[in-house]
Amino acid sequence: MTLDKWIHFKSSSVSEKKDIDSILTELSRKVSQKVTFVNNANEPIHRWFKFPAGFSASLVRNSINIFRITSKDTILDPFTGSGTVNVEAKRLGITSVGVEAHPLVAKIAQIKTYWEFEPKELYTHVTSIINDIERKLNSKRILHDYEDQIMKSPKLLLKVYPPETLARLYFIRDYITHTNIDDHIRDFLLLALLGILREVTDVDVGWPYILPKKKKRIAKPVMEAFRERVLLMYHDLKEVKEQVQNPAMAEIYNFDSRFLAKIINENSIDFIFTSPPYLNNYDYADRTRLELYFLGWCTSWRDITEKIRRRLMIAATTQVQRSKMRNIKLSGLIPPEVTDELNEKISQLAQEREKRSGKKDYDLMVLGYFNDISRILSQMYAVLKPKKYAVIIVGDSAPYGVYIPTHEYIAKISKFVGFSDYRILLLRERGKRWKAIKGIRRHNIDLGEYMVVLKK
Repeated sequence: MTLDKWIHFKSSSVSEKKDIDSILTELSRKVSQKVTFVNNANEPIHRWFKFPAGFSASLVRNSINIFRITSKDTILDPFTGSGTVNVEAKRLGITSVGVEAHPLVAKIAQIKTYWEFEPKELYTHVTSIINDIERKLNSKRILHDYEDQIMKSPKLLLKVYPPETLARLYFIRDYITHTNIDDHIRDFLLLALLGILREVTDVDVGWPYILPKKKKRIAKPVMEAFRERVLLMYHDLKEVKEQVQNPAMAEIYNFDSRFLAKIINENSIDFIFTSPPYLNNYDYADRTRLELYFLGWCTSWRDITEKIRRRLMIAATTQVQRSKMRNIKLSGLIPPEVTDELNEKISQLAQEREKRSGKKDYDLMVLGYFNDISRILSQMYAVLKPKKYAVIIVGDSAPYGVYIPTHEYIAKISKFVGFSDYRILLLRERGKRWKAIKGIRRHNIDLGEYMVVLKK
């Protein structure tokens, strides 16, 4: 049974529909418990940096197989994150393009998709560098040398790390940054260092929140954690290169997907697989605050807003300002029936806001989100080849208890901007843990995570 018959089962016979149901059942069995990034913990390359906003590598593999994507095709992920789609495509010999607006996350994806090392040479270089760093750490008065820099560090870093730990991390960072080594080796080592930042502290620095007052674990010694991470990354790369004889090209762009057609030719992409931000008030810029502060890319909340937050599509209340959005309306790329429903829900959220002590700007968040996503869907349509497919993984939401069927709206907007057909598959249920929490998060609405399949 071809995918065309799955997508267009309205006109199928009863026997064909049963076959399609079997395909959907198999797809659901394969991916329903393997959707989130947590399943990548033991996946080579993917585990180099934990980015929980991503999705599982197995979900990508299964989808590439089901949609029969081959080495002759090109895959696009307009929200590439830390590069899950691109890593899998590279392993399978499929050319891919990734677009990511967050500069740090885009850099991580670029590092994870650069495999052009000769393993023996890489091992020689990185072990020599590690040994040299360790010798210098043992011979220098690190804490004394970095005393001034530590005093000027963002307060978050001082709350998360003891001075000695922070001095050691700074020393390794500066050694890697300023030593005369190959740029790709430098990036490889810097990613290893970023990957251990949450391992070498004993406070809760999990995702999505950093809680310095909450003790969580015994911290690993910095040098031990760094050596382990570098060697893990080396062995992952060696293993993958042994398995993949001709890894395909993966191009990662730090760019805004609202303008995809500026960097990607129209009608040039064979398959799109992506997961845009969910409408759940998740501040993607803030979630990387620890890494941004450590690297010195940002030094304050305002800095993150100006350099990161403003580049991203709206998905959080921290990205909207009432004074600047009073006259903004829903985009003309949204069909009238969806516009009517959204306006009603936006009005409900505005009313709920006045009743709540937190006064979250969920109404403006929803408005900005659908204006942005409609524009991106239009751009996706432009770059996709005719009769080809796009897959979107997304969840619904219920801010202030007002249900927003994001997956359904995305599907309908897609049809309005030109896609010929769509189908929606429930991947898993989610959000049940919020029901037991008192306060503004409490609601009795079942939420889910969905696969929206679009055909051009």
